[in-house]
Amino acid sequence: MSKKVQVSELADVATKGGAVGVVSYLLSTYNVDPALNIVILPAILYVLNLVSTKVGDPAIASFFAKKPVVVAVAKTVAKPAVKKAPAKKSK
Repeated sequence: MSKKVQVSELADVATKGGAVGVVSYLLSTYNVDPALNIVILPAILYVLNLVSTKVGDPAIASFFAKKPVVVAVAKTVAKPAVKKAPAKKSK
């Protein structure tokens, strides 16, 4: 199965990956314990996904996807059918 990847999906993944990369770099630069690093990175990904559901489309947790537009549709009522008089029988 092939699926076309949209630019907004690529930008979303690159943004989240870049944020995790920067945090990982900073944690290793300041000699944070590697066990704490392992705990912090998934927590950061969780926060990024939580924020992206509030900003973008909640169904796919993307920062750049547009939220679906909900349109109210007026309910139409069909007109009642016109009843024809029964045909008279000829004698």
